[in-house]
Amino acid sequence: MYLYNIIMNPVEEFLSNNKNVTYSCKTMSKRLNMRGKDVIYYALSSPNLKRVSPIEVGCGKHSMLIFKYEH
Repeated sequence: MYLYNIIMNPVEEFLSNNKNVTYSCKTMSKRLNMRGKDVIYYALSSPNLKRVSPIEVGCGKHSMLIFKYEH
C-alpha cells in the first residue's frame, strides 16, 4: 500500500486548530462528519499527527486510535 501526500487533510486541519488536545477517531469522525475509516486514513497518512498511547488519556487498553497534532 502506497501512501501519497494529501493536499487537503481535514483531520490535520482540525487537530492543528486544537493543539495539545488528544482526540479519538470516533470523536473526530463525529465532529468532522466523516466515516471512521476515512479519519483513520487521513490521520495515519499525515506526518504531523502523532498516535498517542492510551495511558496518556487515562485508559488501560492496549491500543486505541487516539491522535494529537505535533509539529
